[in-house]
Amino acid sequence: MPSWKDYERFLKNDGWTYMPRNSGVDKVYMKQLSDGAVLRTRVSKGSKEIGKGLFAVILGKQAQVSRAYFGKVLANSRAASDDPKDRRER
Repeated sequence: MPSWKDYERFLKNDGWTYMPRNSGVDKVYMKQLSDGAVLRTRVSKGSKEIGKGLFAVILGKQAQVSRAYFGKVLANSRAASDDPKDRRER
């Protein structure tokens, strides 16, 4: 399973914007998709591996991407698409 550092690298590669905060345990990122939808996600400041169940929820509900899209962006160091349909393809 990916670590929190892997997830943060994915967010940076995919064009998410870091939203600095003065307090809190997590880092917050935001992304606006081509259809106008605004997504937000949190990244733990820890470096441990993300649990399988939690990772599935993060990809599906917060990042709204498939596992395949996540792997493609992580491997290619750049976003594959901002189209919500492309981001969810398996």
